[in-house]
Amino acid sequence: MPVALENLYRQELGYVLQTLKRLGVPAAATEDVAHDVFITVKARLPDYDETRPVRPWLFGIAMRSAANHRAKAHLRRETNEEADAVDQSHGPAELSEAASARRLVARALKTLDDDKRNIFVLHELDEVPVPEAAQVLGVPVDTAWSRLRAARREFNEVCLSLMSTTEERRHV
Repeated sequence: MPVALENLYRQELGYVLQTLKRLGVPAAATEDVAHDVFITVKARLPDYDETRPVRPWLFGIAMRSAANHRAKAHLRRETNEEADAVDQSHGPAELSEAASARRLVARALKTLDDDKRNIFVLHELDEVPVPEAAQVLGVPVDTAWSRLRAARREFNEVCLSLMSTTEERRHV
């Protein structure tokens, strides 16, 4: 049975929005870029291979849409500083800690170049196996592994640096 666009939209909109944020699209623009993603999905849905998982396919479309958005950023005068959404189900200390962790990850992801960020998000955050991620990204598997190793190293270094800077500020 063919995948219905409406069902796909309902089931995967949250994933697409989260993926776009991870790929560096500012929160204020994620809904617009997600709209672009689903316009592309509508056009490409007849070619989708239903034997394959849908999320890596959506990631590929989201990745290209995010790149297009970044390429046009100079035409818009926008900033990337975004306020975190407030989750009312936790206490203030938990919310603060979770918001700090999200900011740390977002800042670390922004330091990675697009090639490294794409494989890192697809494999580490979306848990797509490297061979499948390589296919989505259109690169050889060895290249994907190489980029992933470099991305992990850079991500960890940036996180450690940011955490130590934050810790130093607390003690001043």
